[in-house]
Amino acid sequence: MDTVFRYVLKSSKGNINFKRQRGNFYYEIAEIFYRNNDVRIFGIPTNGFLPQIMLPSIERMCQKCPDANILVNISIDDIGEAHEVFRKVPGGWKRLLETVAGIKELKKKYKNLALGTNCTFNGFNQDKIMDIYYYLRDEIQPDSININLVRGKPKDPHSSEIDISKYHEVIRQLQKDLKSARIGYTTSSFQNIINQNQARTKELIYKTYTDNKAHVPCTASRLIGVIYPDGDVFPCELLDEKFKIGNLRQTDYDMKKLWFSPRNKEIAKWIVDTKCHCTHECFMSTNVMFNPFEFF
Repeated sequence: MDTVFRYVLKSSKGNINFKRQRGNFYYEIAEIFYRNNDVRIFGIPTNGFLPQIMLPSIERMCQKCPDANILVNISIDDIGEAHEVFRKVPGGWKRLLETVAGIKELKKKYKNLALGTNCTFNGFNQDKIMDIYYYLRDEIQPDSININLVRGKPKDPHSSEIDISKYHEVIRQLQKDLKSARIGYTTSSFQNIINQNQARTKELIYKTYTDNKAHVPCTASRLIGVIYPDGDVFPCELLDEKFKIGNLRQTDYDMKKLWFSPRNKEIAKWIVDTKCHCTHECFMSTNVMFNPFEFF
């Protein structure tokens, strides 16, 4: 595995967001990118249902990457049994809380570790979203709270049947709490910029959804992209197969050859020229971060 990842992104630097990986491999993959690519920010989204796997792996990651900021985001879409029903995991809530408690204990030992929560605003929880938000803020008490807007094509189409005014209500409360420092990312020296970025990102997502147009140029295929487990590289998670940049196996795992290829330049130009837009939080956040006018 070390040989493979030495080539993947072998000269790149930046942030790594892990998805769909088994817990025991987190610290091994993180250490490779930490050592070979100088990655200093790691984001780990997880359902939190496997504390016996997650907690030892997170601790090893903190030990192996002492100068990195590590944010573990627990997905919480409802409270108690309602969350188990939504996720279709009986008994999952108790295990989730065990993971939360374990991360809080680890934070006492490792100052580079932060606990976050992800909540996806959707048609099933929109009427309870303020109660869920206050529960996360006041009972879970994470370092950061992220409210994601449902996107794409969920398995149950009713998830997309939303009242956007209710999303706006909860993000306004989130923005207020970020401004007052009641919540917010705290393990980075750039915490103020990160928190401002989150607040502005949410507002732009709301405007993009309501206006159905781009309010800021998308940086997909220029500053951010997606690598799938099979090595396929795409500009983002929402564009289909015709926008595939290539596969890492084509270039002996040299990401730069794909990223700076004529094919990707063509895709990047199309994204800018057509004002391609969506409400994907990761991409909107990057769009805001690298557009200084959005901070003023």
